[in-house]
Amino acid sequence: MSATATYVSFGQAHPPFLRLLLDVTLENERQQPRWFLLGNASPATTGIDSVHVYNLGGQVIVGHFSGNGGFHALLLPAGARITLEKFPLRIAGNPPAVIPFDVVTASAFTVDGEDAQAWFGMDATSSARASVSAQPLESQRDVKFARHTPDYRKAAVTLAEDEHIHLEVKVSA
Repeated sequence: MSATATYVSFGQAHPPFLRLLLDVTLENERQQPRWFLLGNASPATTGIDSVHVYNLGGQVIVGHFSGNGGFHALLLPAGARITLEKFPLRIAGNPPAVIPFDVVTASAFTVDGEDAQAWFGMDATSSARASVSAQPLESQRDVKFARHTPDYRKAAVTLAEDEHIHLEVKVSA
């Protein structure tokens, strides 16, 4: 598995947050499909209550899971290489010199004991090759499917983790 992230730009969001944009490339070098989870996907700290599903450019399916320690999830087929251009990331405070960015790969994951695929409302598998704008992730206007837990109760996430990739993205002025 491989993942790279490159700083593109930053701008203001609702205070005290900043919106950073990254170009993120994900590659599934395995012979089987793999989930790629971007953000805080640690099962110990994650409690999910909803998902918004996006179809970027008709080629890349992204689930934005919200709750305590939310994350974005993509299911990539074997041999896939996907680039998310201008992937939005929200941080608090001043622009840092380096942005920590984590990617976890997993053969499977569940939300509240249910296979993650069921949370997408469609086939979650992305195309094998694509380079798409990730900017629609900033708006709920482009949501293709949404689901939440009953009463927005926090549900546990369980991963069959393959690899944890920790990236340090340099921010240039």
